[in-house]
Amino acid sequence: MFKRSLVIGFLLVSTTCMYANPNIRGAEAAFKKGCDFFSKSNFQGAISQFSIAINEVPKASNAWAMRGRVHYSLSNYNASISDYTVAINIDPKVGDFYYFRAFAYASLGNANAALNDIRTAASLGHVDAKNQLAIYEAQQATMRAQQEADRKKTREFVNQTIQERFPGIKLS
Repeated sequence: MFKRSLVIGFLLVSTTCMYANPNIRGAEAAFKKGCDFFSKSNFQGAISQFSIAINEVPKASNAWAMRGRVHYSLSNYNASISDYTVAINIDPKVGDFYYFRAFAYASLGNANAALNDIRTAASLGHVDAKNQLAIYEAQQATMRAQQEADRKKTREFVNQTIQERFPGIKLS
């Protein structure tokens, strides 16, 4: 009985949504065409189709994100960031949006914004972002340890030089 009610409820909601916004079917078709064009490296066709999907359903975060991905592929990094930002504003819990926007930020040389997006994506459970963040943090720890070792060697060299030139001076 419960299962049957769930199915009937789903059908009612689906039908209601479909008739409430007839643009959804057109947006879905455009989105699929956009993905197909993207997979065939027809980037202009993909942008056109994703734009159609966005015009039909402005809250379609995946269409915004995919158009951002296409812009990234064309090295249109600012347009990519803009589209990913809209996708994030629509659906802020999708780690992929932050993860891919980070690449656009990095391509523009904005390392801080890229790192912030990688951290956000990792906090949302994005596996690749978690792995990249772990690598980055390990590299940073290694670099800090090397810098500290270099400072120690410099202090020892300076102290040794002073002792050689001025033997009576005591350094702490």
